[in-house]
Amino acid sequence: MVGVYLGVHNPQQLTVRHAVHRILLHPNFNPTTLFNDIAILRLSAAITPLPQMLVNSVCLPSQHQVFEGQACWVAGWGQSGYVITNTLQEKRQVQVPIVNYNMCYASMSSESVLGANAKRYLDPVGELCAGGQGSRDACMNDGGAPLTCEVNGRFYVAGLVLWGKGCGVPGIYGVYANVTNYVNWISSAMALLTG
Repeated sequence: MVGVYLGVHNPQQLTVRHAVHRILLHPNFNPTTLFNDIAILRLSAAITPLPQMLVNSVCLPSQHQVFEGQACWVAGWGQSGYVITNTLQEKRQVQVPIVNYNMCYASMSSESVLGANAKRYLDPVGELCAGGQGSRDACMNDGGAPLTCEVNGRFYVAGLVLWGKGCGVPGIYGVYANVTNYVNWISSAMALLTG
């Protein structure tokens, strides 16, 4: 049975595992390009009451909400550099700016990054890019981690970590699932899972 841990900051202190009852993967997920790489997990039991220590909720954006140009927060368990180790990491967070598609494409289409393959692997609608600053990025093992943005005192999940080329390389952006593109699907999937 698949399970998840919530509110953990140190992987050596995993205590409460929550069973996953059902996983609903986006019907148009493409494992080659990672387009539509998003899923909904329904836990076997509700996590109540919220907020509790180190666990809270985040708002879904509207379908037309724009985060471009905003500095947002990505948090995850990943490495702090592009080096494979077996060392357990503590949860980290970093603030990264969201950039427009043209800036991201210009970076990714560089011959030293993706070159001509940038069009194949960069979805202008379903993905967004953030970062581009040295040592400020999501990295290995951060897949699925949230990119959250504060708007008028409320936090919204703008993106989910998908992929990148290296970690924290100046001028190269991290790629995230653009949650605003999936809000309608998320609402439908949640209705299906709770119905």
